Amino acid sequence: MQTDSVSPFYHWVPMDFSKGSDFVGYDGQRMIGRVSRDGNAELSGWVWSNAIGSDTGHDRISQGFAPTKELAVLAIENHDRQRMEPRTP
Repeated sequence: MQTDSVSPFYHWVPMDFSKGSDFVGYDGQRMIGRVSRDGNAELSGWVWSNAIGSDTGHDRISQGFAPTKELAVLAIENHDRQRMEPRTP
C-alpha cells in the first residue's frame, strides 16, 4: 500500500492497532523505519525513527520530529537512501 511516499521504491503500511497515526515503511521486504503521531499536545506532530541495519557503519539510529506525516516519511526515505549509498574508503 502506497501512502504519501515521494519515492516509488518505498511503501508505507498503517499499523493495525493505530490506523492513521502509526506507519511502518519498507523497501521491498526490508523495514526502513516508522512514523507515528506524537501524543504531546504541545508538539502536535510526527515522530520518526529509522530502522538500523547490521552492516558495518549502518548501525546508528536516527530519530526526529516533523510537523507533518509527509515530512517525517521524507526524512526516513532520505536517510535510507544516504545509508544505502556505496561508501568509498
